[in-house]
Amino acid sequence: MTNEEITKLEFTAQKTQGSIINMLEKIKIFFSRSESKNLRAALPEKITKEIDSEPLLSSQAKVNTQHIVIHENENFLIYLTSTNDLGWKLNNIPEKARLALREFIFINGLIGLHINRLNKKNASIFLANTLNYCLTTKENYDAELIFKEIRDYVNSFVGSIKKRVIETPRFSVYLSRNNNIAWWYYQDIPEYMVDALEEFEVLKELSTTTLPQSYKYIVMNKLASALANAFNKDTNDKAKDCFRDVRKFLISKSESYLKLKLFLISISFSLLSLITVFFLCIYFPSAKIYAMGIGAGVIGAMVSSLQRNSFISLDSYAGEYSLYCESFSRIIIGAVFGCFLVFGIKSEIFLAPFKSNLQAIICFCFISGFVERFVPELINSVVKKNEQGSQA
Repeated sequence: MTNEEITKLEFTAQKTQGSIINMLEKIKIFFSRSESKNLRAALPEKITKEIDSEPLLSSQAKVNTQHIVIHENENFLIYLTSTNDLGWKLNNIPEKARLALREFIFINGLIGLHINRLNKKNASIFLANTLNYCLTTKENYDAELIFKEIRDYVNSFVGSIKKRVIETPRFSVYLSRNNNIAWWYYQDIPEYMVDALEEFEVLKELSTTTLPQSYKYIVMNKLASALANAFNKDTNDKAKDCFRDVRKFLISKSESYLKLKLFLISISFSLLSLITVFFLCIYFPSAKIYAMGIGAGVIGAMVSSLQRNSFISLDSYAGEYSLYCESFSRIIIGAVFGCFLVFGIKSEIFLAPFKSNLQAIICFCFISGFVERFVPELINSVVKKNEQGSQA
């Protein structure tokens, strides 16, 4: 063979090899695409199976599906579901009962719209009994008249639900038109919710005793949301922790409100006391110095009360009357100490050098109201001097 022929053969072999490689690549791609299509076809089925096998969320979990049969015979079945809703199966409905059935369905819709699950059971049983009468009686009746009582009962609940915080097969939480919280659970309360419900009741009681009505909607709305979150938890700590932010909010608002209230009460009692002192100075001029001492003691007690107002302990809070008692007692102590100090100075029992200095007497009376230990310490010093003199 010549060199040219050898070159042509090599070129032809390379071309044939390239064609074979290209063909193999195409076959590989073809099978790869076919496999991909098969995988895509199998993917949804696989995903569906995986999803179906996974448990539902706790709020959507299947709960007690046993129904309570209310009325049953060969023609109909009326039962109560686990969520206190009515269910029914009807066969061979009498012609005269068709209007009653329409009333029944309409009122049942009203029950679901206006009545929470706490009160729904009684209304549902009442409605089921009415329909049972219409389906079983052989007497003629007026369907609208028969259902009027249950309709009026349901209409009495119109507007009772201000907000449906949450409704699930397991639990429900509602906010009523009076800003009260109503909740329902499908069975006995689980153990992990015991401490959370106790915290819920404590915070609710705290809000009603420390805050005015204007705060009620805000606080109850937060409490209802926290309760709904707690029901969705599965441990004691997680459920109770849902109320942590509500407690912080409630304590902050309560302390601010009580400080303002204590300030206003202290100012009111002080002003009344000063007005009384003013009239004493006018109508009893001879007792003017004592009245001025009382006034100075009252002012000192008021200033001391306002200074202490920066801290209020909710743990020791015993109600609104405790604020009145606390403010009034401080004013009384300031007035008594101020008057007593004037008597002590005038009789030269203590602070005798200031007997004729009216300004100094007023200052000491103010101090006696501001510092509650000032007068007791003066008395103790006099007692110690007398004891030392008797021993000598």
